[in-house]
Amino acid sequence: IRDPVRVSEDETWDEYDRRHSTATVTYVPVKESWVARWAVDLDQAGIDAWVKDHQADYDKELADRKKDDEPKAGHIRHILVKTPYGATDDEKAAAVAKLSWAVARIRAGEPFAEVAREVSDDAGSAAKGGDVGDKTDGFVAPFKAAADALKPGEMTAGAVETQFGYHFIEKDDPNKTADVDKALGKSVARQMAAKTKATDIAQALAARIQAAIKSGTGIEDALKQTVAPYVKPQKVDALKVLPAPAAAADAGADGAAAPKTATALPTKSFDASTDGDRPQTQTSSAFNRGGDPFQGLSPDGTVKVVGFAFSAKEGDVLAEPVRTPDGFDVVQLKQRNIATREEFAKDRPIFQEELARAKRDEALSLYVKRLREKSKDDIKVEDAYIQESKADGGTSGETEDEDEY
Repeated sequence: IRDPVRVSEDETWDEYDRRHSTATVTYVPVKESWVARWAVDLDQAGIDAWVKDHQADYDKELADRKKDDEPKAGHIRHILVKTPYGATDDEKAAAVAKLSWAVARIRAGEPFAEVAREVSDDAGSAAKGGDVGDKTDGFVAPFKAAADALKPGEMTAGAVETQFGYHFIEKDDPNKTADVDKALGKSVARQMAAKTKATDIAQALAARIQAAIKSGTGIEDALKQTVAPYVKPQKVDALKVLPAPAAAADAGADGAAAPKTATALPTKSFDASTDGDRPQTQTSSAFNRGGDPFQGLSPDGTVKVVGFAFSAKEGDVLAEPVRTPDGFDVVQLKQRNIATREEFAKDRPIFQEELARAKRDEALSLYVKRLREKSKDDIKVEDAYIQESKADGGTSGETEDEDEY
């Protein structure tokens, strides 16, 4: 029987080129979260005016936050700043500096839960205002010892080190609910007002970085110039790292003994220039014409970046920053590798047969579909016989993140 499916030479080359030509881009995310933290200047009058104009939204958000943020008898809250496995002293010092900055905000009057929600690297508890419940039996030993020693309303005297990083811990006191609610109202108002301004500022900063690169300024210099105005002096008392209690030091949850005495760390600061969310260069993996350049792009953004990457010259910058869920990305073409006819000639027979097979499968699928549609009144199809079985009972891929405390 003659095979009716044929794939032309041009069609084969076009598909080969689409798959095997690749590009790499450098991109700079300008995140609204960073902008709201460092680049939005709001006075109380501006915050009050925003709340007045958005009263219903503010009231709803405040009510939702209260469910998680109000103190609950016996509950423990924490803020975690992670460190990588085998962290250097500099990496540990940077983590302690960030945690110290977070604690300074709490001591200045911000609700513990709101700072935890923004800063903590323990995503599960951060979403609940740092709340990890009222049972400590499952906690790693240094955390458990520190949490169990707290009375209602108390916070640890310093940073608690575990294999996950550094924690600052508080025990809820329901007697302080009124104070928490008052501080929460102010915090939520400022956050929501800042968020509305952050979008416009992030877009403007991304445009500024883009213009600087286009004018010939090196990308790193452009980033320094953009960040510099937001690095301001701040008074932050560095947290001391608490020595692990003897019992905790002898019985680390990972089988390794925790240090009984804290090691002195270098002095670091946490500000707009050291914040991990600051604008900084990232490089994509190589992608083809049908690929995803990097995470966070919408379908429209993907089309824009891919189209740019395969039409621009190396070093060119995309005409406009690309919108992402948390800001705007400046995109520059780093490198493009184009498939060659020589490579194609070596792979053509196998590649052409692959395309033909795909076409045959598609044609067969459409043919069966038409037959079913045509005979649907005469033939009953039992869906149970054409569904894929679930050998694992449907549990494949369902995992729980490890608790980080």
